Amino acid sequence: MEVTAEPVPKTYRSPVQDIGLPILGLLFLACSPGPLLGGPGRGGTVGEVLGVFLAIVLAVFGLAMIVFPISNRLLVAADGLTCRYNLRTRRIPWSDVLSVGAMPAQSLGSWWWLQIQTPARQVPVKSVMGTRKYVERVAAEINGLIAGQVAAPSVGAA
Repeated sequence: MEVTAEPVPKTYRSPVQDIGLPILGLLFLACSPGPLLGGPGRGGTVGEVLGVFLAIVLAVFGLAMIVFPISNRLLVAADGLTCRYNLRTRRIPWSDVLSVGAMPAQSLGSWWWLQIQTPARQVPVKSVMGTRKYVERVAAEINGLIAGQVAAPSVGAA
């Protein structure tokens, strides 16, 4: 069996976060200019200042709910796994990955997260969240890559 030198990087994302949170973020953005439309020529009363402050907070919150889900992903590359969640990045090289599985998402009901088993601990991958079937399918694909990565050095050395 021939092993390719550089497998094409693959990206996994959460179908739940891709749809729901950006729609909610757009709702917050739509509500944010409401207090600004009140009375633009009356000066700065306390109510108007608080209204402007509320509009700014809603706009920032709405933008965050759009940007975070877009940046959340798990990138599978030749040198390891890259987990991106809420603008944070964690690299896990293949040498540290023992196995990949599914675990119930804490306090999220019936949703499941991907879990990476390393020698030190279990790492939850919150950027890949969904039904148990979806998460187990992603885990099976990555475990298949792990088995291929383990066999790759012996094939190349022979």
